Amino acid sequence: MDVELTISDLSAGYGSHTVVDGLSLPSLNGGQVVGLLGPNASGKTTTVTTLAGVHRARGGTVDFRVDGKAPHGKRRRQLIGYVPQDLPHSAALRAFEAVLIAARREICEDPVTRTAEVLHSLGLDAIAQRYLNELSGGQRQLVAVAQMLVGHPGLMLLDEPTSALDLHRQLFVLSRVRAKTREEGSLALVAIHDINLAARMCDQLVVLKDGQIHAHGAPADVLSPELLREVYRVEADIVEHRGHPVVALQAVS
Repeated sequence: MDVELTISDLSAGYGSHTVVDGLSLPSLNGGQVVGLLGPNASGKTTTVTTLAGVHRARGGTVDFRVDGKAPHGKRRRQLIGYVPQDLPHSAALRAFEAVLIAARREICEDPVTRTAEVLHSLGLDAIAQRYLNELSGGQRQLVAVAQMLVGHPGLMLLDEPTSALDLHRQLFVLSRVRAKTREEGSLALVAIHDINLAARMCDQLVVLKDGQIHAHGAPADVLSPELLREVYRVEADIVEHRGHPVVALQAVS
């Protein structure tokens, strides 16, 4: 599929508090992973949840197109996959059932088989019949990723999907997301705190500060000691390792 996302002058927040104000991004095309970076309260989660439709934007426009057309209604909901920071701790729903519901919503030809395939691909066979409230935070995150991957979203929105995962699972999950963008031409926007992981796995980085874009581009072009000082208030060196920039922290500034 041919995916394009353009954000113009987006504003969003909660109650009387505006978190994101006048955020604009030039066209982002499918086939790539875009990392959304920034310190706490910079607007990462607000941006992701607003794009996902969880919260209504206060202003601006979001132009999402697949094969040149802007989907609406049910089709738009099917084409946007969203992974929250955590799933509800439902005592009445098993992991398999949670993913099966998502598969049926996507109108899969054989939702039961498709659910089993996705759970197996994520190494979740052992927890498939366990209730969500019996799972660890990391396991629930993996179930949420499975709910997204069971369909064929053109736009994947992930809110800190690796925050509760060990190192192996962090790389594994983002590798799966990246593979899906390559295979299906979809676009992934990932809010993430781990700068080195983002630099390793993302094609582009968008750095937020105080609800606005501070920098945007390829990881090697975006990350610098000056940016880390201005945005994160830390002193750090940037070194290259196997073609990727790596942040070596020194001290708080």
